[in-house]
Amino acid sequence: MKSNKKLTGFLIFLLVSIVTILGYRSLISIASTRKLSTMSDLQGYIITLKESCPDAEASSIKSKVGELGGKVTNEFTLIKAFSVELPAIHVESLPKDFSGIATIEEDKEVHINK
Repeated sequence: MKSNKKLTGFLIFLLVSIVTILGYRSLISIASTRKLSTMSDLQGYIITLKESCPDAEASSIKSKVGELGGKVTNEFTLIKAFSVELPAIHVESLPKDFSGIATIEEDKEVHINK
């Protein structure tokens, strides 16, 4: 009787361990897949700030770009703007969070028609 309880306890422990390990593997797999899909969805944008935008808010915007899985790729000196690579799904949320943003435009080549 005592050995049956030990065996049952061991089997329950083994089953819980297996389920836990497989569960963590699934979570890791899902997280890795999500990160890969986010990284492959990066697109280039130019974020132009209002002249009245304080430097502290500009720094906060750059930090937020990093938090959203993007990165600042260039800072402009003639205008208050910088270029970023950012997952497209986050572009529309930035102006809602920061009033200092004037525009966000896709970073692409511009052609003049003659």
